[in-house]
Amino acid sequence: MPLLTSSNYLQWCVNRLAKETGVKVLLDGQGADEYLGGYKDFKYFAIWDLYNQGKYRQYLSELRAFKQKFGPNEKIGKLHLLDPILNRIGKKRSELNYGDSFKKRMEYSLVSELPHLLRYADRSAMAHGWR
Repeated sequence: MPLLTSSNYLQWCVNRLAKETGVKVLLDGQGADEYLGGYKDFKYFAIWDLYNQGKYRQYLSELRAFKQKFGPNEKIGKLHLLDPILNRIGKKRSELNYGDSFKKRMEYSLVSELPHLLRYADRSAMAHGWR
């Protein structure tokens, strides 16, 4: 089966090493980023949501905190300010392919991305399971 990333192979190697050294149980963190919003683009959606909900004071506060945490060169992007105009002409930014809010982005991650990750993790573990 084709691999999505090299991490799938690395995970397979860890499972192989565990079996070779007699380890019977491994716990990993698959799903934590999906459930807890740990991917980089989640923070953008969370901040954009504040703006879209009219929470402008909190939005500006989060933008300042974002710049302090990640530095002035990290771009959060303010293209979301154009979303109402783009919507009127039937367009959307590519960042919104998975939804236009933090909630929708999380739902996409849990429904579409996580099952693929778990399938690879399960197959890798089963390939080196105890018989």
